[in-house]
Amino acid sequence: MRNFYWGFILILFGFLLLLDNLGAIDFKEFISDYWPLLLILWGVSILARRRPRPAGAAGAGVPSPELSSQIDSELVHQSSVFGNIDVKVTSQQFKGGSISTVFGESFIDLSSAKFAEGEHELRVHGVFGESRIILPPDAAAAVSASSVLGELVIFGQRKGGFSSEIQHMTPNYAQVTNRMKISITRVFGSINVS
Repeated sequence: MRNFYWGFILILFGFLLLLDNLGAIDFKEFISDYWPLLLILWGVSILARRRPRPAGAAGAGVPSPELSSQIDSELVHQSSVFGNIDVKVTSQQFKGGSISTVFGESFIDLSSAKFAEGEHELRVHGVFGESRIILPPDAAAAVSASSVLGELVIFGQRKGGFSSEIQHMTPNYAQVTNRMKISITRVFGSINVS
């Protein structure tokens, strides 16, 4: 990943010099206006770098307990600033909760869970990255998904681009008493619910 960012910066730098030679832009003015972009790209490359543990190290291949877990409780509340959240909920009386990430993905597997009696809410929010939720096949859910810049795929319904929003209600939502309202927002990133 690191080579990608440095390669990208070199290509961008060469492209800007070429445009300056062709008279399309003034290179010195462009650099003086947009040099903070290089700092942003450098920062993103540092954040995106993953450092796997050596094969023989203690805990190698074992997910971090803070970020990856199997939950049997009625509520889930997890947050992460740097890193992913991977949760498999097995509760037979699930009542929702909240999951939030800043730089990272959130993956919530509810395929083995059953919703508790009543109407409950699950809130999933994030800034950069992807959110993915897998619901049980017979789940009654009302999904509200929005992203400032990214792609939404909610039960096969697709929307992308700038300021996208999808509202979807499963056909059985009004008939059953154990149902879940799911609110998902991402600033920059994709959302997938299936």
